[in-house]
Amino acid sequence: MDPRSAIVRAWQPHESRRSLVDGRPGDALLELGWVDAAGELRTADDRGAKRSVAIAGTDNGWTVETEVRQPGGLPLDATLTLAGSADDPGVEWRLALTLHGPVRLVDARFPVLRMPLGLGRTGRGRSDALVQPRGTGRLIERPRPTDLEPDDPFPLQLRPETLDPLHYPGLTFAQMLAYLDGDAGLLLWAMDTDGRPKVIKPLASGSDRVRLAFAHTLGGPDGPVPIGYPVRAEPVRGTWEDAAERYRSWSLGQPWAERPIRDRGVHPAIAAAPVPVMIRVQGVHDEGPADPIAAFLPWERTLPILDRLAERLAAPLLPFVMAWEQHGPWTYPESLPPVGGTGSFAAFTAGVAERGWSPGTLANGTRWVTAHRWTGWDGRDAFARDGGPESVCRTADGGIWHEPWDAAWRASMPACLGVTRTREIATTFMHDLGHLGIRTFQLLDQNLGAVTFPCYATDHGHPDTPGPWMTDAMRSFLPEVRAAAVAGAIGAPVVLSVEATLAEPHLAALDLVDLRSVPDGHAAPHPLWTGSIPLFAFLYHELVPLSGGFSFGPEPFHLESATAVSLVNGALPGGVLQGDGRLMARDSVNFGDWDPYPADWEAAAGMLRAAVALRRDVAEPWLLHGRMERSATIHGIRTRRWSWGGRVHRLPAVLHRTWRAPDGRLALVLAAWDDRRSRIRVTDPRLADASRLTIATADGIEERVVVDGSLELPPRSVALVR
Repeated sequence: MDPRSAIVRAWQPHESRRSLVDGRPGDALLELGWVDAAGELRTADDRGAKRSVAIAGTDNGWTVETEVRQPGGLPLDATLTLAGSADDPGVEWRLALTLHGPVRLVDARFPVLRMPLGLGRTGRGRSDALVQPRGTGRLIERPRPTDLEPDDPFPLQLRPETLDPLHYPGLTFAQMLAYLDGDAGLLLWAMDTDGRPKVIKPLASGSDRVRLAFAHTLGGPDGPVPIGYPVRAEPVRGTWEDAAERYRSWSLGQPWAERPIRDRGVHPAIAAAPVPVMIRVQGVHDEGPADPIAAFLPWERTLPILDRLAERLAAPLLPFVMAWEQHGPWTYPESLPPVGGTGSFAAFTAGVAERGWSPGTLANGTRWVTAHRWTGWDGRDAFARDGGPESVCRTADGGIWHEPWDAAWRASMPACLGVTRTREIATTFMHDLGHLGIRTFQLLDQNLGAVTFPCYATDHGHPDTPGPWMTDAMRSFLPEVRAAAVAGAIGAPVVLSVEATLAEPHLAALDLVDLRSVPDGHAAPHPLWTGSIPLFAFLYHELVPLSGGFSFGPEPFHLESATAVSLVNGALPGGVLQGDGRLMARDSVNFGDWDPYPADWEAAAGMLRAAVALRRDVAEPWLLHGRMERSATIHGIRTRRWSWGGRVHRLPAVLHRTWRAPDGRLALVLAAWDDRRSRIRVTDPRLADASRLTIATADGIEERVVVDGSLELPPRSVALVR
């Protein structure tokens, strides 16, 4: 460390020959985001400010306290403290701010910690990887600068161009980042038990460094809210699972982990291990024509299709209807009555309930839509009449927050949860859906991770910048949503679901997560799932059940591989229903063409039937209540290579994960998804005593004895070793 500037120049743990940190003269220690008088988002830092550094010893450690006077000319002082001890491999930063005048602060970005790109290795010898808790989890292997956003204030700002659901708590579901390379690596996390909003991203700092960036929001009712938690960094060795295991040891001790599934219970419809089935009744693409699907409308036509599917799969179903809104798919709040009519819709949900299933729907979240470009609907008059301008989120300059990602096919704006009108519309909507027979509600389908959208409004009754009020707003909103759904359902038990993982502060408040897994070795056709790993399932599977109805998988083996990855990652395998009764066989973030059908439906359906049977039979202690552990060591897994649609695919023929049941028993879950027999050998010492093998195929379930770790798996089979 430079004693004059307090810049951490290098950090070399005893077990590594490489430095984990690459600090340089001229680097900042602290950055502050603020809004100027013109409504522009600005950034100030400590460079050029008066700075004093005090280094002191403690009984068992040391502290470095840096005082910064008026960084960037702002009327405030900052104290940044770095502390460590002789018996702790990690260090912790804390920040305190003292204001001397009015300033519209948005966030504080600390520590400003940069690491050498490649962790000191270059060329083909690189094996480094970044771990990011976004989506299902993201692993960026051998990162290049162009794989990341630049180390600039822009990516850390909450603004329409950087999208409204990507921050924490939201699609970023945990408060950590890691950079690893076998024997060297660093884990950085915010020890914030309240889950206040943050932007957490790896950024490319020039061509040779990586920044593990944290921007901590500050907006409070009377000015910036103090940051009462430290940010911790510690060395970590191994793979992403080792970093996740270390973070999990802290996170599972926090309030959001107090009620695991085994203690809180689950809705009977979820406990029955149903097959999630997505039923889209208008159009087959989001970004395409929205013509009604004749096979599904009137709604009663869908029931015999579901009956045939349930019989084929020998399993209960969890039907989710979507794209049903009267003016076109994903239009809200002008949604009801549903296309096809209220009476037909209610008859359908009643028929689903009579079969012992829980009728569900995907919705639109708290996002106000004013146009659908495929149907020609124009909802601007309703927006003005019903309180839209007063309730949607505002940008820093006071303008309406227009969301850019969907502008090609609809016009939408995030609605502010700090406004009573937003909550009134949502709870009325939930009540009305419950009255129509819906019992499983994914209202938060576009509030990814149960995100609260950012808002800078000065007249909404919340602070005028993003801050802890956002997490509090969602915390109070979710019970209101549940109460409205239960009231509409006349007291019947309901399930509340969310799209694309669930961020930490809300883990105990929802009942199901729509998790979209990606098989190892596959590149999902959407940038939000680039480098996908099952980090969320590894951290939090034991806290909330997972639905895999939208998992990825390459064609023409989409259904088999999507079933395999959902099963081994602990999610309920499922798919998207076509009008002919088959499940869609296209690899897509949501939907794809139905014709021509690229797969062997009977074979894929047989594997799905086997996966559901295994989960319902012997695997429940692990795949419903269990905890994912580090991957097992297995030899002999083939790599299946093929080309399809101009893409070359390489997938392991057997996918697997290791699980621990609440009573401590360890098990290995395997899915042999292709059309060939697989012979493998488990050499992991944790499973040395495993002798029981349960194999499920389309023909049924059988028990075998494992000898010396050797396994033979039939084509399109799933298995449990314990």
